[in-house]
Amino acid sequence: MAVSLMIAVSVARVNPVMRRFPKIESVLKFIHVAGVPLLVIAMAYYVLAGAANQPLPASGMNGMTSVSSIPVKSSLDVLR
Repeated sequence: MAVSLMIAVSVARVNPVMRRFPKIESVLKFIHVAGVPLLVIAMAYYVLAGAANQPLPASGMNGMTSVSSIPVKSSLDVLR
């Protein structure tokens, strides 16, 4: 939704119809210069905070067994 808002502000800013209204153009310019970077920072924080709260899967990726749980024979076991 935030990306759609950023695209809409960018498109509205270059729209010739909007250029006829100087107050709207100045508001869109302010939103584009200040609001879009703030939205990018907010979205990055949202994604990173969500990723930090996710527990790691116990069995590895996609339910596969992790490498550390596979029994491996050492070279000493082969010689016995």
